[in-house]
Amino acid sequence: MTVTTGRPDEAEIQEFLAREVALEAERPAHDLIDPDDSFQDLGLDSLGAVNVAKRLEAAFGLRVKAVYFFDFPTIGALSRHLAEQN
Repeated sequence: MTVTTGRPDEAEIQEFLAREVALEAERPAHDLIDPDDSFQDLGLDSLGAVNVAKRLEAAFGLRVKAVYFFDFPTIGALSRHLAEQN
């Protein structure tokens, strides 16, 4: 996993989330994930949300609460929220 410097933009966060959600939910390919599909529909449960949140924090230095995956229930919505926070 590569740690970036500076503030990640929405596209970087979205790409990272797609890859990590696919990995966590054991989906075959992150590029087939629609950013408007809900995390629940993608198979991400609360434990998976905690795991992905930790990886987001490690990769980008963002403070990510697992509850964000429910408050912003799609990759697109969460990516926008996190990019706007920075």
